Amino acid sequence: MNNLRFTIPRCMVSSAVGLIFMSSSLSAYAAELSPHQYAIERAQVGPYYGAYLDNSLGQDDLTQNDNSSYNPFIDKELWFCFDAAGTKWIEVGDTVGLISGLNRSGHFWAENYVDSTGTQAYRETLIDPADPVPTGDHNFTVGSGASGTWNVSVDNVTKAVISDFSNDTSADHVDVGLETSSDQTSFRSGTISYNLQYQDSTATWLYLDNFAAFNSNSLGWVATFNSPTNTTYANPTVVFTHS
Repeated sequence: MNNLRFTIPRCMVSSAVGLIFMSSSLSAYAAELSPHQYAIERAQVGPYYGAYLDNSLGQDDLTQNDNSSYNPFIDKELWFCFDAAGTKWIEVGDTVGLISGLNRSGHFWAENYVDSTGTQAYRETLIDPADPVPTGDHNFTVGSGASGTWNVSVDNVTKAVISDFSNDTSADHVDVGLETSSDQTSFRSGTISYNLQYQDSTATWLYLDNFAAFNSNSLGWVATFNSPTNTTYANPTVVFTHS
């Protein structure tokens, strides 16, 4: 996909870099935020052999009102980060923003990897672009596949088989959060990603825990992990709020 929307490719030593599409009514111009802005909770007691989350109202809770030429976006997503330095990852989730000035919205996946020449490379894909814009809750999974591949799934249906991480058998950490490149994006305060899970070395799915916050933004955005042991949430949940 052309016109990638990221600055320095990295899963961030405080998160990841992404992309994004669609919006509602576009009305404003703004300068690109560089570096991108993040509200993230990180599970950092790996290794992780797969990761899963549900996004509550993923598309419905995101807004983007910037029609600048640099393709502004906001996303709400999962990053599956293979190395501690944050140079190799797979990401999947909801995207709202622009590509080449066109409104795009939906689910996406992307990867940052080392190509056959040893060069860092990045690509992103809008999932099922011909389908109507998704509404409501949807789940996203990154999991190991056959012969060193990794699978990306939406609503328990495989959407991509990725072969660029054949030497990576697990992730160092998992990030759950928001990313934006514009101060003209926003979200419904209180939106959540929930039912956070990981797969262990025996292929057993367990609840994610041991999160740490990486709220790297000047927008007043905050990601907060809520464990079911000390909150009213029924399962591990990240709550996103703003001032």
